[in-house]
Amino acid sequence: MKKLLAILLCTMMLFSCAPTVIGEAPLIEDGTVLSGWYVVDGRYLYNVYSSLTSDELISAVPTVTLVESKGTYIGTGSVISFGDGSKLSAVVRGDVDGNGRVTASDYLMTKRYCLGTFNAEEIQVRAMREGDSVVSSDYLKIKRAVLGSYNLFANPHLSPDGDFNGVRVAYIPLDNRPVNKDRVIYAAEAAGFELLIPDEDLFRTALDNMSKNENGGTYGDRAALMEWLKTVEDECDYFVISLDQMLSG
Repeated sequence: MKKLLAILLCTMMLFSCAPTVIGEAPLIEDGTVLSGWYVVDGRYLYNVYSSLTSDELISAVPTVTLVESKGTYIGTGSVISFGDGSKLSAVVRGDVDGNGRVTASDYLMTKRYCLGTFNAEEIQVRAMREGDSVVSSDYLKIKRAVLGSYNLFANPHLSPDGDFNGVRVAYIPLDNRPVNKDRVIYAAEAAGFELLIPDEDLFRTALDNMSKNENGGTYGDRAALMEWLKTVEDECDYFVISLDQMLSG
């Protein structure tokens, strides 16, 4: 059950701290163009997308001369060689086991790392995380990617256009007063969260002389709210729920 909260190729190897960006990213599996770039950060090559073959990468970045990978796809840990003799290690977001695809085993390895029951290599940790460290939302995003409800590559690593927000929160307010609904929506948008919220009629409080809700009552529909929660279970990273609303309407 989710927590309840009240909230990357470069022509030569660079040894500076600042990342370098070069070349447009290829298409991802569903055929849509990503708004990102390949990023060289230290000795690592980021924004190598899942299910990307060596031929596809060499076609996108002609300075690449050789890709050493475990299988069909370029995975985390694959070695990318360039014409100038430099080499980089690929980091594929969400691909922890290095097979070039994001699967359930990657989700489980990330979750176990968060729980302290899996000792990951540095490059695996880099594949797990979206921010500076691995947190629970990282394995939840990988889980959602496996289920097909989240795009791990929508926020390119250290891209000039990168936006590292996008956490989705399912929110059930105490009621429909602005302080509990509108202000929370504004605050979430300002913070970069995507807020999922049920139809207002499901949590609305009807005061004297106001029309009743669609269910014929003057307070929230607890059963309908529970059904709504079930429909968004696999779409969100966190739940923020008013227990008062869920228990008494």
